[in-house]
Amino acid sequence: MAPRAESAQPAAAQPKDAGTESAGGARGRFVVWASLLAAALQLARFQNPEHAIDDSWVSFRVARNWIEAGVPTFDLSRPPVEGMTNLLWTVLSMAWIRPFPDVDPIIPARVLGGLLYLLTVGLLVRLAARVAREAGGNPPSAAVATGLALGASGWVAFHAMSGMETALYGALFALALDRLFTLWVDGKPAVAWVAGGALGLAAVTRPEGALIAACGCLLVLLEKRFRPHWLRVALPVVVLIVATEVFRWRTYHSLLPNTFGAKPVDPATGLRYFWNFLLYGAGLLGVAGTVVAAHRSVFFRWVAGLAAVVAVATVVSGGDWMPGFRRHLPAALTLALGCGVGTAIATGRTRWLALAGVACWMIGNLALTLRGRDSGLYGTTGMAKLGSMAQASPGVGRVALSDIGAFGWFFRGSIVDLYGLTDAHLASLPGTHGNKAFDEAYLRAAAPEVIVIRSHTAISNPLQQELLVAPNEVSLARWLIDAPEYAYRATFPLGGGWHLLVFGRRGFTLPDSIWGSSPPKSPAQLLAERQARQEGEAQNVAPATRTEPLVPLRGQADP
Repeated sequence: MAPRAESAQPAAAQPKDAGTESAGGARGRFVVWASLLAAALQLARFQNPEHAIDDSWVSFRVARNWIEAGVPTFDLSRPPVEGMTNLLWTVLSMAWIRPFPDVDPIIPARVLGGLLYLLTVGLLVRLAARVAREAGGNPPSAAVATGLALGASGWVAFHAMSGMETALYGALFALALDRLFTLWVDGKPAVAWVAGGALGLAAVTRPEGALIAACGCLLVLLEKRFRPHWLRVALPVVVLIVATEVFRWRTYHSLLPNTFGAKPVDPATGLRYFWNFLLYGAGLLGVAGTVVAAHRSVFFRWVAGLAAVVAVATVVSGGDWMPGFRRHLPAALTLALGCGVGTAIATGRTRWLALAGVACWMIGNLALTLRGRDSGLYGTTGMAKLGSMAQASPGVGRVALSDIGAFGWFFRGSIVDLYGLTDAHLASLPGTHGNKAFDEAYLRAAAPEVIVIRSHTAISNPLQQELLVAPNEVSLARWLIDAPEYAYRATFPLGGGWHLLVFGRRGFTLPDSIWGSSPPKSPAQLLAERQARQEGEAQNVAPATRTEPLVPLRGQADP
């Protein structure tokens, strides 16, 4: 039997959407609720507060400064810098920071993130069934396949619980697709306004959201079925983007967030990021259903094209360092939708290929989970404690460090962000993200009372191993070891194999009651003693068999 062409009925004659009825009545409702349960179980995996990502508190501190001082910036002692890339999420966080200033903002942020994630799953499972029904497929099959794909993607749930904007971004993308399809089916003007609003808000949530919004407007303009509603979709997008750029220019004298300087484009890294996404996030064959869906459904073909454009832009930008593939979230949600639609409308051998795609999707994400790459523990509790210690230390007005989020929420003083995300000067230095040039003169001029570097080596007497520090802090560590201005003060265990090495400016006292007694030896002394021991031992070892390096200091990223 030939497949039903989706253009067989004019738009006005298309069957009206009936919510979960389009998913197959009672069976459809069961699938939706089962998918939500699976998603909730994924959320439960990440209850540990250490799963929150440190960058979340950067936005929270900006929001608090906005509330208290009227300036949306991370460091009030410097000219305003847009150090976050989630303006709408920052604005939303003010809703719980203002009434509850003494509550750690990560708590309501994680709750809201979980709810938005469940909303996203519900919208996409339902949408898969609706698109499959319109294309002549089996709605419950589509809902099941999409639910399985989303439920297997633990990294999506992890980022929903990270305290960041990812879940909001995903929910707005899913809502935009849902409303665009409703517009495709019944052409109601009110639906066009909602679709445009969702696209515009996505643009305010993430910088690449502007690209999604622009592609969405182009889709509505090019597809004749949408064209009568083009202005209703485009107007909210244009208003929101223009308003955002006017705000940026008036507040920060820039049209782009500072992160575009701190993280310059890096296509080679972006390609590796994309390959890992295809391999683990989609299980390679997970795209099979999408190919079938794009072949049979004109609507889904447009959506796939939109997601492909954003995926290419993510590759060019360099991807992301965080677990999972949050920068490819629109592509992942689109592919999950395609898994469902393709499975539901495929026939013969293509149906088996689509089913194999769903299975490979689940296997790929299971492998990602077993390898511990779908989530992470970030020691944010330790950073918060260190921030409280700095806040309680008299005279500490400025601290230099890399993980500035949770520390910066509990320490209200000035912060030199060694990654440059909230520091326009450091962001402008040559180099890639995490590998910027070290500006010694700038740090000397800033003269922080405390400098914190991250190390895989716990300082001990004697030193048991070479000093392994975070890659972006190698030059800084070398300078600190010999700099007459700073003295090693304490080691602070962070967890996950990390330690924080605290250096205080000479002539400035960090209280023993807070930081403990001063160590008897400096890192320079301990490194010299260790190297002397190695050289003494090496005299009795043939050069060809000696394997331990004599390099006293090097960088090592978190494995």
